[in-house]
Amino acid sequence: MSSPAVFLDRDGVLNEERGFVTDVADFVVQQGVAAALERLGQRGYRRVVVTNQSGVGRGLISLGSLERIHCALREETGGIDALYFCPHHPDAAHGSFRTACACRKPESGMLIRAALDHDLDLAASWMIGDAPRDIVAGQRVGCRTICVTGPKMPSSDAWPEDSPRPEVFVPDLSAAVDYILGA
Repeated sequence: MSSPAVFLDRDGVLNEERGFVTDVADFVVQQGVAAALERLGQRGYRRVVVTNQSGVGRGLISLGSLERIHCALREETGGIDALYFCPHHPDAAHGSFRTACACRKPESGMLIRAALDHDLDLAASWMIGDAPRDIVAGQRVGCRTICVTGPKMPSSDAWPEDSPRPEVFVPDLSAAVDYILGA
């Protein structure tokens, strides 16, 4: 039987938004994230990170440094079932990463791959992000969507008129989990 999932953008949802985080010393998990992820797990949701990391393709961060950051994320939260990242960007400095791929959000490739890898029920799942590209990626595969406000999206008033709106805007991951578990 397929499981429901909560897909989570990384920067601005799980950790503090600081532009391109290139060193584990600059990676700061937001307060309340570990407890929020634990609550989701207790209710049977798979917790899957889906994150654009074009800094790899742009030569700003190595794959090894990115892996160290993701190890720190897993250790500090204790509640991530899977993690997918897209290193591609159409303007990437490194040719192997210079592509218009199907995994870079707003495309839904990472969500589809996770659903296939882990037998996830996309229609029973959620996408939590902090930018229109996250919401579009989730909606394209039938997920319900939540936007966490912050530096990229200070309020619902700042939402671009030409982008599909999420179901709800919340201040942080804890509020998103409250909404999901109350739905």
